[in-house]
Amino acid sequence: MRHSFVLAIALSSLLFKSIAFEYESTSFTQTPVQVLSTSDTTHFKYPFVSRFLDSNYIALWGFYGDSDTAPITYKAYRRLLNATDLSVAGYDTDITLNITLISTPLFASSTDGYVAIAGVVNASTTTTTTNSSTNITTNITTNTTSIVVYVFKSDADEPSEIRAINIETTDTSADDSLSYTPHKLWFQDDYFYLLYAQSQYNVDYGLYLQAFERKSGDLKWASPAPISTNSLSGNANAQAAQQGDLIVCSWRRETEGQVVSVVVNMTDSDVAVTTDETVIATDSGTSKFAPTAAVYTESYYVIVLSQSTDGATTGFSVSFSGSNVTDTLGFALDTNYTTYSVSVASTYYNGWFVITRQSAESGTTITGTEETLQLYNYTSTASTNTSNTTNTTDTNTTDTTNTTTTTSNNTEFILVTDGSIIQGFTLPNQSYYVLILDSLDGQNGTWTAGYIGQVFTKISDSTWGAALKAVLGFVSTIIAFLLIF
Repeated sequence: MRHSFVLAIALSSLLFKSIAFEYESTSFTQTPVQVLSTSDTTHFKYPFVSRFLDSNYIALWGFYGDSDTAPITYKAYRRLLNATDLSVAGYDTDITLNITLISTPLFASSTDGYVAIAGVVNASTTTTTTNSSTNITTNITTNTTSIVVYVFKSDADEPSEIRAINIETTDTSADDSLSYTPHKLWFQDDYFYLLYAQSQYNVDYGLYLQAFERKSGDLKWASPAPISTNSLSGNANAQAAQQGDLIVCSWRRETEGQVVSVVVNMTDSDVAVTTDETVIATDSGTSKFAPTAAVYTESYYVIVLSQSTDGATTGFSVSFSGSNVTDTLGFALDTNYTTYSVSVASTYYNGWFVITRQSAESGTTITGTEETLQLYNYTSTASTNTSNTTNTTDTNTTDTTNTTTTTSNNTEFILVTDGSIIQGFTLPNQSYYVLILDSLDGQNGTWTAGYIGQVFTKISDSTWGAALKAVLGFVSTIIAFLLIF
C-alpha cells in the first residue's frame, strides 16, 4: 500500500529548537533535514535507515507492531529518500512482514541493500495420533523457542520475499523458562553476524556466535560457535567488533563481578576462540563495570566500559587490546545530569570515537539529555610540495615539502540537547549521517519530528570505510568545539 507524504519544514537561526530539543548546527557539515513528522509516530515506532538497491536512494524504515506487549507481530513502512539531498522521493510503502517476536528486535543492513531483523520466536506444533485398537485420539503439543534472523531485499513488498534464518531452537515443552537474548547484529563482507546468549528466567548463561550469507541464507558454520567458556549468571551485556577475520567479544560475568574479553579468529570452515577469557575489569566496592561498546581500529581494539554505582553510570573507562589496566575517559558527568550511557562507538581513520548520552533522571522520568561526540587518538598528516627558485639566471628550482600534523585526543563536540541520536550510517562516498528524534527517551518516548544530518564528510581512506555501517561518526570541520586536556 502506498501513501503520499508531505513535509513542512521550518528551519531558522544557527541553533534549531523544538520545545526543549536542540541540535548544534555548527556540529554538522550539512544542516539536518526533517524526514519524519507527527503523523509518522505510529508507523515509525522503530526508525531505521538502510542502503537501497538503487544507489540513487536510501531507505528510511519504520517498524511497528500490533501490540505493546509480547508477542508482537511487526509490519514495515518504507520511505525512499534521495541520496543527494535527503528529500522524499515519491510514496511510502506499507509492507506486511508476518514477523512475530517476543523480544525487542535488532536491525542491521548490508552494503548492497539487504535488511536483517533478529529476535526470539515462540512456536507450538500439535501432533495428532490415533490408537488403531481403541480408536482413541491423542494430541501432543510441542513448544519451541528459537532465535531467528529475518532477511530481505530493501525493495521487498510481500511477506514471501522475506527469508527466515533459524539460528538455534530449544524445546520448551517441559521448561518454558529457556530462551535466548540477541545482543549484537551486524554486517561485514557478505555476511550478517549475530552474537547472542542462551538464557533461563531472563538470565544469560552462555554466549554464541553465528553468521549467514545475506543472499543464500547459508550458515557460515554448521553449528553456533561457543564464545564463553564459563557459565554466566546475569545480563552479559555482550559487545563485539570486527576487523577482517578477527572479532573481539566482551561481556560481564555477574557472579564474579568481572568484565572479560576474547578474540575470535574465523575461516570459512571453522571458527575458534584464539584467546582465553581475559579479565579486563573487576568491580570494586559499590562500583560495577560493564562493557558498553567495542571498537576494532586498524592496529588495536578498544572496549569501552561503563562504571556505575547504585545503577547510575557516572563515568567510562577503556581497555586497549585486552589490557587489564584501564584508562579513564577524560569527561566527567555534568552536574545537571545523573547518569551516562553510550549511543555508539566506532573507528575514525586511525583513531576512534564514542558518542555519549548524559541524562537527568527523576525516578523513571527523563527530564533532560545531552549527546556529545568524543574523539580519541586520531592523527592527520598533510604534506604540501612547493617549488623554490634557486638561480634566477638558469631558473633552477628545488622542491620543498611542508608537512602539517594534527592530533586530536580527548576532543568533545556537543551534537544534540534534549533529543536522541537513534542511528548513524555511512554512504558509499564515506560521508556520515545521524538519525535524530526530538525526544528525551528516543523511540520509547513521545517524539514529533525526526531529522537526518551529516556530521562529517569522510571517515576513512580504506575500502572498508565505504561500507554502510550502523555507527555514528565524527565531523572534521566543526566550527565550535571544546578541547579537553
